[in-house]
Amino acid sequence: MGGLVEHGAKDLGRLNDEHRLMESRMQLIDDAVDSPDDPDWQKDVLRKSVRFLAENLPGHMYREEEGVFLTAANQLGLETTVDTLRQQHNDLRQMLEIVQQQEKHHQWEALTLTMTDLVELLRDHIAGEETGLFPVVSQWGA
Repeated sequence: MGGLVEHGAKDLGRLNDEHRLMESRMQLIDDAVDSPDDPDWQKDVLRKSVRFLAENLPGHMYREEEGVFLTAANQLGLETTVDTLRQQHNDLRQMLEIVQQQEKHHQWEALTLTMTDLVELLRDHIAGEETGLFPVVSQWGA
C-alpha cells in the first residue's frame, strides 16, 4: 500500500496546519468586512489578505492536488469527490485572480463582496476535505 498513500497521509498534518492558518485569516477578513466604520483598517486587512492568499493558497492547493488528491483518486477510488474538490480549487484560483485585480485597482466595494464569496467557498472546501477526504486517506494509509 506504499507510495502515494504514504505520501498523501504523511502530508495531512501539514495541510491541516495550513487550513488553520487560512481559517485565522478568514476570521480576520470577516471582522474587516463587518467593520465598515473603520474603512482604513478594512482596506489594510483586505489588502494584506489578498497578499496572504496569493502567497499561500496556490502552493497549498498544489500540495493537495499532487499528494492527497492523487492518493484518493488513484488508490481509493474517490474520483467523484476529488473532481468536486479540484473544481473548487479552480474556482478559488479564478476568485484569487479577481481579488488581486480588484485590490490593484482599488475597487474596495467589489473586493469586499468577492472576498466574502471566496471565504465562503474556502470554508466549505476545507470542511469537505477535513470531514470527508482526509479521514479516509488517513485511515487507509495508517
